[in-house]
Amino acid sequence: MTKLIMNNQLHIDQRTHQTHRKLITALQANFKAQKSFNELTVKQLCLDAHVGRATFYRHHQDIEDIIVIEYLIAL
Repeated sequence: MTKLIMNNQLHIDQRTHQTHRKLITALQANFKAQKSFNELTVKQLCLDAHVGRATFYRHHQDIEDIIVIEYLIAL
């Protein structure tokens, strides 16, 4: 599952939120370019989003987590 970092007041950390926004934007750009989800790698997504791989794995286990978090935010 996701590693969404929240403090005791249920407030999302701003750096975490900014990282997520960069990743979801890069993911959306790949979908718009009709790149296959199965061919997308964490390395390429991080390069597109200008996010380090260590930062990615600090917040997510895999690419699917980005979609899950976006879904939860929408709820």
